[in-house]
Amino acid sequence: MDSAPDPALTEIRNTFGRVAYTHKTHEKDAERYRDQARRIKIANVGVIGVTASAAILAPLLGSVVAAWTAAGTAVVAVVFAAFQLSFDPAGDANAHTLAAKSYLALRNEYRRLIADASGLDASDLRARRDSLARQLDHLDRTAPSTSPQAYERARQALGGTEELTFTDAEYGRLLEG
Repeated sequence: MDSAPDPALTEIRNTFGRVAYTHKTHEKDAERYRDQARRIKIANVGVIGVTASAAILAPLLGSVVAAWTAAGTAVVAVVFAAFQLSFDPAGDANAHTLAAKSYLALRNEYRRLIADASGLDASDLRARRDSLARQLDHLDRTAPSTSPQAYERARQALGGTEELTFTDAEYGRLLEG
């Protein structure tokens, strides 16, 4: 006759799954913000290049079109610079990367606790669980918010089907990764 699973271990496994998903979600948001920062830099170089080219060509060719192009793209460059002061996708990418690393470390601690659970008495298991829960609470309060798009990409990357419940196969995949 099998005994019922330890409720503390069940909670630890569920929390491990959520931490694994949160780690991957932060990774996906970091990727998204890095891509956004790269696109902004490329667009900025393009706008500045067109402005500089038009500004150089206008007096050389005596072209009104080139002068207006230079003026128009200069305005776009100023607006674009102001936009960049308001948004910092590179900084957001860095914040999500740091959060992902913190969640990864915590995920690994949960993995070790699951591996050690059979050798621990109930009070030691709960004490380690509570310590990890405090670390997780702090990390959840200080980490940047993630996007629904990043969660979906994380779910696809991890092969999950449910939001916050996990099958034994999902636990197996998460524990291996």
